[in-house]
Amino acid sequence: MPAMSTPPFRLSDHLTIFRNPQFREKQKIVNKVIKKRDTRPSKLSSLGRFPSEIPWLDLLSLVQSSNDKLSVFTDIITYGLNLIMPEQSITVHLNDCYWITTELKSLILRRQSAFNSGNVILFKILRNKGK
Repeated sequence: MPAMSTPPFRLSDHLTIFRNPQFREKQKIVNKVIKKRDTRPSKLSSLGRFPSEIPWLDLLSLVQSSNDKLSVFTDIITYGLNLIMPEQSITVHLNDCYWITTELKSLILRRQSAFNSGNVILFKILRNKGK
């Protein structure tokens, strides 16, 4: 509703303006969940060695059709991938800046808990680690 002006109040020559406040609905903040795997070189090399340690001839000789062989192969590779590099869920807050990572949030949380417990030395170490 736009502002309305009303006649002057008593002997004043100033108009009175009446305006209804507008209410905004509170927006729900949606967090985004990202799934990722640990791709450090040690994990990648372990994943590369995994298929060489499997007795493929024995396993694939148990099934006859090519679809079953593909299914066995896919299941084994998926098992190894989930065993060596498990999928991790990371919650990303959409209001956060792009450079605020989960590691940084964890560091801030540890720093604040050290400060609250009165551990000044650990607080200073963690404070300087974030710089």
